[in-house]
Amino acid sequence: MYHLLLVSYLALFGSVIALSDVNQQCIAENSEAWSNDNLIGTWYKMWKFTLFGGMVDSWSCAELNFTRPTADILQEYKNKYNDPDLPYNMDDNPVLVNDGYTVDGLVFGHNIAKFYVLTPNTTALLNWDGYAVDAYRLLSPKYIMYTQCALRGHTRWLLSNDRFAPVAEMQDLIKNNAVLNHLDGQRYCATY
Repeated sequence: MYHLLLVSYLALFGSVIALSDVNQQCIAENSEAWSNDNLIGTWYKMWKFTLFGGMVDSWSCAELNFTRPTADILQEYKNKYNDPDLPYNMDDNPVLVNDGYTVDGLVFGHNIAKFYVLTPNTTALLNWDGYAVDAYRLLSPKYIMYTQCALRGHTRWLLSNDRFAPVAEMQDLIKNNAVLNHLDGQRYCATY
């Protein structure tokens, strides 16, 4: 009887962590190679795209800072998150990301789709799995389309490494992008 209960418990609460269908699809759609070296530096959230419009432009200008972790910092992440049952490898091209507010963690992976985990000293729970899958697609040397895979592509961001990127240039890029062109946008870093 004890063995039956133990097997049932392990079947329900075992440590094997599988990718969700949404994450698997996002990884498959974003499997092209893309190095995190392209992320190093400061990127600004210039435009937010969603299915629902009516959003007013904002002067807010959130920045994402990407840097290489030291060996000690990477070891802290490994100590907390490097469970062998997880579907990633933290040595896979890691970069730290921080926006000074809510985003503080490690991004890693050699493809457009990348894994993200929160900083080890956080008490927050990212999600049930403990990690997120995001996609960073280069649109031009100056622009990246950032997608949180869990949101199924319903929310995307246009990031730029130029805080004062010309609005006309961004509008032209959006108009010529089949994905962004069909979503409603809210401009950030707006100067009037």
